[in-house]
Amino acid sequence: MIARLAIRALGGVLVALSLPMGGAALAQPTLPEVPPDDPPAAPPETAPGTTPGTAPSASPNWALHLGPGVVWKPKFDGARERSVVPIPVIDLRYKQDLFFVSVREGVGSTLLNFQGFRAGPILRLNGGRGEGASAHLRGLGGVPLTVEGGAFAKYDFSRYGGARIEIRRGLGGHNGWLVDIGADARARLGAVGFSVGPRMSIADGGYNRAFYGVDEAQSARSGYARYEPGFGVRSVGASAGALWHVTDSVSAIGILSYGRLVGPAGESPIVNGPGGRRDQVTIGSAVTYRFAW
Repeated sequence: MIARLAIRALGGVLVALSLPMGGAALAQPTLPEVPPDDPPAAPPETAPGTTPGTAPSASPNWALHLGPGVVWKPKFDGARERSVVPIPVIDLRYKQDLFFVSVREGVGSTLLNFQGFRAGPILRLNGGRGEGASAHLRGLGGVPLTVEGGAFAKYDFSRYGGARIEIRRGLGGHNGWLVDIGADARARLGAVGFSVGPRMSIADGGYNRAFYGVDEAQSARSGYARYEPGFGVRSVGASAGALWHVTDSVSAIGILSYGRLVGPAGESPIVNGPGGRRDQVTIGSAVTYRFAW
């Protein structure tokens, strides 16, 4: 019952949050991946998680993280102007990642899980771009909200690091292809876990034309030079996160991400105009409470 209500609520939140967001996936308050605590040593005659004469305790199947968050981010992808946006953290998982529903990560399922390698389908919601988000977008029209469908693959080469690739296509809306690649190194210092690593995003011409292109009609209305970008690397950068386990259930989160628009995206007159900037920085924080059952 709780899981069904959480999924329904999350669907409404995803739609509501997508409206002010920029086109590309934004760094939002999330749960940084950090190495787990070392398990305590058990006496030889007692199995871990048990007391003498009892069966091993079962791990909870469901975990739900809820809490308020806030991000300071560009008003649109490639913008110079910035804004502060409240964003709730909602992250529901069944048996870790067998099934997950998350404001940041979308909806997905881990169908393959073998010796550190995980893969499966994923759906994300791209908030598009509203013409009213900035005066520098007037005359360009909007990019509609888009559901992106695809697949992810992830490999943890040790408890202290891993890499991930995600390939998605817009199902309507921008109708473009995206490939997001990243890696993370992880560390733990007491109750605080850290992760940091590089990021790269690649987009096809359909995606780049939707968010960075200027056609003839848009050029006449906006004053930007006509521009028709093609396929290429969209951005390169890095992301860092920290998670402090205040208690067994309460956590505080901080994130910092940097991306530089390059290639066809970086050459856009929107990005290089008076309201644009290639360097994009997002800072976020959140507090969450964990429910498990």
